[in-house]
Amino acid sequence: MSSETSKFTQINPLKVQHLTFKNSAKHVMLKNELIEFVIKEIQKIPNYQELKNNLELIRFVCNMLENLISNNNEKIDKKQTVIDIISQLFCTFTDEDKKAISNHVQFLFDNKFIKKVSIVKKVKKTLISCAKLF
Repeated sequence: MSSETSKFTQINPLKVQHLTFKNSAKHVMLKNELIEFVIKEIQKIPNYQELKNNLELIRFVCNMLENLISNNNEKIDKKQTVIDIISQLFCTFTDEDKKAISNHVQFLFDNKFIKKVSIVKKVKKTLISCAKLF
């Protein structure tokens, strides 16, 4: 058994770095990265646990996803991703809570509360933050 282990410890990671996931595996990895990123951002909010069923938090998550997911990644179900994020944030999440979140997300999308930030606004914000550095 120790000879098998020693073979694996001698593997050179540079030989496989060019291998990448494609299609469905790529989308699963992207979705998981998005979920982790959004969760880390929300956890920066003091006492975020108190916002479990807060519509503003749901809107924030929806807007983050809308601006993070590019148009060519339509295979990612945004509504389900929002539900996944909220359910991972709050461990005590019931099926009733999931249904309520789903309804909130649908309401936000139907009433155009979820919007992409324009390129002009992104550039302006970047320039302002760069100017503050100098």
